[in-house]
This record gives sequence, structure tokens and C-alpha cells, in this order.
Amino acid sequence: MVQHTIDDFENKWLWVEVKGDLELVGSEENRVTIEVDHDQFLRVIASPDRITIHCERDMQISAPDGASIHVTKAHRDASVRDFSGRLEIDGVGGDLAVVGAAALKVLRVGGDCSVQAVSGPVRIDSVGGDFFGRDLAADVKVDRVGSDFSLLGATESVTATAGGDIHLGVSQTGGQSVDLRAGGDARVSLPPDPDVTIRATSGGQSVRIDLAGVSEEREMGVFEDSYGSGEMRLEVAAGGDVILSDGPVDQSKEARKRTQWEDRAARKTAKALRKAEEKLAKAERQAEERVQAAMRRLEASRLGRQGVVTGTPPAGTSPAADEPAGVTEEEKLIVLKMLQEKKITVEEADRLLAALEGRPE
Repeated sequence: MVQHTIDDFENKWLWVEVKGDLELVGSEENRVTIEVDHDQFLRVIASPDRITIHCERDMQISAPDGASIHVTKAHRDASVRDFSGRLEIDGVGGDLAVVGAAALKVLRVGGDCSVQAVSGPVRIDSVGGDFFGRDLAADVKVDRVGSDFSLLGATESVTATAGGDIHLGVSQTGGQSVDLRAGGDARVSLPPDPDVTIRATSGGQSVRIDLAGVSEEREMGVFEDSYGSGEMRLEVAAGGDVILSDGPVDQSKEARKRTQWEDRAARKTAKALRKAEEKLAKAERQAEERVQAAMRRLEASRLGRQGVVTGTPPAGTSPAADEPAGVTEEEKLIVLKMLQEKKITVEEADRLLAALEGRPE
């Protein structure tokens, strides 16, 4: 991995585009640290009001907690953790997981989206898969979710539309408004003795109620009622059934979803490790081949100086086949190992490195 550092980062926006996976981590240090596989994959452009980072592969970024970050596109997955700044994301091709931010604005997520511990407003235009949220302290607005929507611990206004089921857990009722549209079933869990005015529409013709000590199922398309002061406004429309309760939140389904996310993340991590190991093995093989080719060139040169006719050089020893391209770290390590094992002398090691670098002997 190659590390690039931007010191004294403050009062600027950080704009990011990454063609692979993006991992963003908050930091107490007033600097931005970027890690990529190789410098050739990274481009950093500084301007008076922002720093733009473009990466052709996977990238890890450590940014100051109070920074403002705009991700124009993460073509694969993106994860954000331990961050307390402002975060805007135009697009994520795969899954998005956010744990911690002062405010979050997202235009599009192609896969699943998990958002937790955001202290400010959350606004998401589109999620292709599932949405899971927890401990979101301000208003939440998610315009389109392709599959299921689940939000636990809501304290402020919530607006959500999902093609699948919706499960909302409200921890307190006050002056907020909740507007939910579900293609499947809709379940809303309220705190005990809620102050809420309800209008529920069920395409499945069933509204199940477990509120204020009363449990019943009403076979009707529309249900309207008010409880306590009626301060909170709750409007729910579902293609399936509507379930309203003030009992404990059933988190079994959400727990299963989190387990599935963790399993998928573990598989992706294992795949990334395998790819890294394969790249390392390939680099070592290529370095070994270049070292061996350089050794053959040195031997051919030595024999030539002695007036020995060597005939046709072995395959791979012509200048065209072995054009020097600088010494890589892997090649240096191989030469040092040969020196340590006393396969070559110090003088031979120096000549070998010179041949690899294309320097004259």
C-alpha cells in the first residue's frame, strides 16, 4: 500500500471519486491520509476551496472529524465510520454503510444502505435494495427504497417510500410527522401511552392495533383515530397489512439483516485479501524473472569481455525483451536475500541492481 498525506486540512471541502471500494474513517488529526495500492492509481488536485481526490482502484481515507466531504461516485461499495462531519454522496454503485456523521445527503445507492448514529438530518433519494437505520437524531427522508425499509429509535419526522415492507420504531412522540408508503406490510412500533393522530390505509384490508391496552384487528381499508393529545401525526399507506403497536420493538428481522450484512462484508473482505495475495504473488514472480534476466545479461556481458563466443542468447535475454523499467521493491528484496544467503557478492549485487536500473556498469 502507498500512503499520501495532506497536512493542515481545514475550512475546505474534500471531493472524492473512486472506481473501486471506498473506506472513509474519521480522525482527530487535522490531516487527510489516503491509502491506495499504487501511486499511479491516485490523482490529487488542490484548489482554494477544496481538494479533489480521484482513484482508479480501492481507496481508504482518514479525514478530520469536522471535515465536509462530497463523494461524487464510489463505483462499488462505500463505508463510513467514526466520522462526525458533513457528508454528501452523489452515487454508490454497490452497498453503503454509514456509522456517524453530522448530516447525510445521498442521491443514489445501487445496493443496500445502512445508516446509524447520524446527529443531523438524513436525506436519501434512492436505494436499490434494503434500507436499515438506527439512532438517527434528526429528520429522516428516504424517497425510494427498492426493497424493505427499517428504522429503529426514530425521534423526529420520518418520510419513507418502499417497494417492500416498512418497519418503524418510534422512541418518543411529540410534534413530529411520519408519512410512510409501503408496497408490502407496514409495522409501526410506538412508545407506551403515545400522543398520536393516526390515519392508516391498508390494501390488504387488515389493520391490526395494539395500543393503549387494546388489541384488535379491524377488517377495513382505512383506520383513523387519535390517542393522548394527538400531537404526533402518523399517516401510513400499505399494499399489504398495517400493524400498529405500543409494545417492545421486534428486532429479530433487523438482527437477521445485520447478520446477512456482516456475512457479506466478511466474504468481500476475504475476496479482497485473496486478490491482494494473488497480486503480491504475481509481482514476486515478475520480480524474480527480471532479476534472473538481469543475471543472464551480466553473465553474457562478462563472457563477452573475456572473448567467449556464447552463441544465440537464451530466450528473454535480448535488450528488447528485458528493457529496464526501474527497480521495484520486490526486486530489491530478492537481490538482498541472494546477498544474505551468500549466493552473490556485494559487488555482484551492485552490478545486478545497476542492470535492473539500466545504469552502466
